Amino acid sequence: GAFARCASLTHVVLPMGVESVADGAFADCAKLERVNLPEGLRTIGWEAFSGCKSLCELTVPETVESVDWKSFAGCTALRSVRLLNGVGEIGLQAFEGCTSLEDVLAPATVTSIGDFAFAGCGRLKGITLPDGLYAIAAGTFRGCASLERLALPDGLAEVGDRAFEGCKNLRAIALPQSVVTVG
Repeated sequence: GAFARCASLTHVVLPMGVESVADGAFADCAKLERVNLPEGLRTIGWEAFSGCKSLCELTVPETVESVDWKSFAGCTALRSVRLLNGVGEIGLQAFEGCTSLEDVLAPATVTSIGDFAFAGCGRLKGITLPDGLYAIAAGTFRGCASLERLALPDGLAEVGDRAFEGCKNLRAIALPQSVVTVG
């Protein structure tokens, strides 16, 4: 990636007009604390910001169609993620290993969450799942030991294998009548 492993990089401001952050563009920038993603951004590539261990919070603009495979995996200081209305897909392992992540806001436009998308997010306490979500993929919340509450949306048809494995603080769950497969 263009700026991968830039050891002293702390802030990134992407200007209007940037439509894509390429695969691995800022991967392993260990001191990166803040990223301003512009309106008009459409794609965030594979591992684009993975391993940015100092990144604390993130807002993904509504023009982004998908958060790709491992885009923010291993961002261990990331506490809060806001996906604005318009984001349709959270990719495979997109936020895996974000051990400080406590809160995720997923808009109604999200229809797909990939395998292990939030696996290992041990501090994740709650997430709002949108009504348009069809399936919770394999291992999506695996190892989210602090997850206490979760409202499963009407229309949900599938809960994948090991989707909630290791969620030791999850107290109760009500599967909607639309569910036909539990992994």
